[in-house]
Amino acid sequence: AEFAQAYEYAPTEFVRDVVRDGVVSAAEMAESQSRVLECIAQSGLGITAYYLDNGFGLAELTFAAAENRIDAIDKQQEIVADCEFKWMTYIGIIYYGMMTNPNHENWDDLVAACLVRKGLVPEGFNGRDYVDMVETHRDLYDAISECAVDGCVEVRPAVEGAPPLTLPGGAPLYDNAEAQACTVVPLR
Repeated sequence: AEFAQAYEYAPTEFVRDVVRDGVVSAAEMAESQSRVLECIAQSGLGITAYYLDNGFGLAELTFAAAENRIDAIDKQQEIVADCEFKWMTYIGIIYYGMMTNPNHENWDDLVAACLVRKGLVPEGFNGRDYVDMVETHRDLYDAISECAVDGCVEVRPAVEGAPPLTLPGGAPLYDNAEAQACTVVPLR
């Protein structure tokens, strides 16, 4: 279903060609990234852009504005967004899904199983337990999720003085590299 939708709404023939066979290969992902960077470079605005491994084996677009004036930054962000739309729409999302959850399993169950596998929570901890734990810290979780999407490295509480999100037994969820990896790439 996701490939059919991606094919139907693809913004360019390149994206349509990539999703046509129902697989996004590493080579196709690399080609998509290359096209995004080439598009940004062709803008003539002097934007420095590159893909950076986010520490979990997945690349995120990073760019530096050539000028720090608000109007110039807005224009540069618009160029970057346009280039990503033309050359990365659907491809990045599908590729990330193929890499992190190829069988389309319940994400919360995968995260919980990873936490159990790494010995961070007791046996029997499941996806519902994970959701319940996170729901009790919704404001903090929302800030962390936004941070993950935006690619920031440090996690800051959404509310000043908010208690840290802890796993059963007291270990921190987001200040622990193994636990954080479970929330991003739970099958590793």
